[in-house]
Amino acid sequence: MVSHDIIWAEMVAALFFIEGVFPSVACIQRLWELLKGRYSRLALMSSKQLAEHGDIHCWYAEMQE
Repeated sequence: MVSHDIIWAEMVAALFFIEGVFPSVACIQRLWELLKGRYSRLALMSSKQLAEHGDIHCWYAEMQE
């Protein structure tokens, strides 16, 4: 029989993960919605291009991981 505490710990860990990931996803979504000439959007696009060319240490690649 599985302890109630173990089940609770697994559920809480998943919630902490969701709470940690959600702000990052929301931030990326807001950046994509910016006008194309804004520096924040340009930085996101640049980081995405680096990730697509194999740079695993850029911000976009680390967020995708």
